[in-house]
Amino acid sequence: MQIKIVISSFVAALFVVISCEKKSAEKETAVNSNSLKYSLLSTLPHNDKAFTEGLVFYDERLLESTGQNNQSWIAEVDQGTGQHEKKVILGGEYFGEGITVLNKKIYHLTYQEKTGFIYDVGTYKKIGEFNYNTEGWELPMTIKT
Repeated sequence: MQIKIVISSFVAALFVVISCEKKSAEKETAVNSNSLKYSLLSTLPHNDKAFTEGLVFYDERLLESTGQNNQSWIAEVDQGTGQHEKKVILGGEYFGEGITVLNKKIYHLTYQEKTGFIYDVGTYKKIGEFNYNTEGWELPMTIKT
């Protein structure tokens, strides 16, 4: 019985790998794609223990949010050193997710706790909370000019 299960598992895994392979007739890049060209100018130091969930550039500052049980925080990060200029550590019951800044306030989601936090972007003082009925992931924002 175990041999049949192992063989069945191997065949299923092989099927998945084969079905995910690129077909020779497929093109590498679509003809009319909107590809971006870039060149790497430099690298910046970063806390290798940070499980980054959100990055926001605001007023020439880099804001980062992280998520892990008992290790979630938001911080203003010095781009040259990777050190935290300002930092708020979430309670251990929260798994931090994405952030955005709107009207001089940082809005911060949590993953499954259905709670969001609002901080003053200048002081990082918590000024409010809000709830939502789904998992929190990211807070994308587009400002039309």
